[in-house]
Amino acid sequence: MPLEDEGTVWDSKKGWSIPRQTLDSRPFLFGFYCQAGLQGRVYRSPHYMVHFTGSQLYDVKLYPEDSVELIMGEALTLNCTATVEFDMPVKFQWSYPGKQMNSTVDIVHKRNSLSRFTEADSILTIQSVNVTDTGTYTCSTISVDKTLDLATQVIVHDKPFISLDYRSGPVIEATLGQKSFKLLAKVSAYPRPDIQW
Repeated sequence: MPLEDEGTVWDSKKGWSIPRQTLDSRPFLFGFYCQAGLQGRVYRSPHYMVHFTGSQLYDVKLYPEDSVELIMGEALTLNCTATVEFDMPVKFQWSYPGKQMNSTVDIVHKRNSLSRFTEADSILTIQSVNVTDTGTYTCSTISVDKTLDLATQVIVHDKPFISLDYRSGPVIEATLGQKSFKLLAKVSAYPRPDIQW
C-alpha cells in the first residue's frame, strides 16, 4: 500500500515521520521501503521497520505541589513527572537559585513504561541546603511541540524559630456574665509546632 500524500515526511536527521492515524489505519504494517525512479530505472531502499513513538505530552506535575520550607542542612528533593505517549522523547531543564555555581545539586532522570503511557521523571536533590538555596525552582518540560513550566518556592531557614503575636495584646479583659470572648494569637514557626491552650 502506498503511503504517499498522507503526511509522511523524511528528515535526514530524524528519519521517517508517519502520522499516527496512518499507522492505525493499517494494523498489519510492520515495515516499508522507499522507491524512486530515475531515467527509467527503479531504485528501492532497504526495508524500514516501524517503531511506534508518541507525540503527546499528557500531563506534568511537580512534587511537592506546595512550597517547601527547610532548615539549613536538611535535604531538598523535587520531582518533576511528565506523562507522555509511548516512548515520546521529553527533555527536562531545571532553573534554581545559584544554578551556575551550585555543584551540590544532583539531577537524576528516570523512565517507567506503563500499559497506556510512559512516566518520565526528573528528580532534583540537594543533600544539604543552605540559606542561599532559597528561591524559585522551575522545571521546564520540553516535548516535540511544546514546553510546560512548573515552579515552586523553596524557603531555607538558618535555624528553627518561633514567634507569637497576640492580636489584642497579651492581656484581655472580660466582663462578668459575658457569654464568650475570643483569644487570638498568631504563631509563625518552623518546624510547625504543637499548639496547646
